Amino acid sequence: MTRLKGLGGGRLRIWWVTHRRDAIRAAQLLTIAALYLVASTLDHQDALEQANAAREEAIAMLAEDRALRGLPNPAIVLDAENARRYGLRLSEIAGGLDVERAQLRGKPR
Repeated sequence: MTRLKGLGGGRLRIWWVTHRRDAIRAAQLLTIAALYLVASTLDHQDALEQANAAREEAIAMLAEDRALRGLPNPAIVLDAENARRYGLRLSEIAGGLDVERAQLRGKPR
């Protein structure tokens, strides 16, 4: 301890006694700034990862949609006695096609 007191003729001890509060507040401020920097960096990295995952998912959905568009369009001949029966038959077929599309995309009913 005498060596520390002898360091600088005791100037360090005098500085510490007179500026202790300022030194502690400066250390606290630096700690807060460092923690903020770390948190913002981690938040930015999470946002980048989330954006990349969304982009990859969109690319996969687009590729899947393009593959489904390559399927042939169905040709349907309807025979119905009147317009009402024609509308009912058409809605049945449209519902069936929606179910088939959902199954091809891998979505449950």
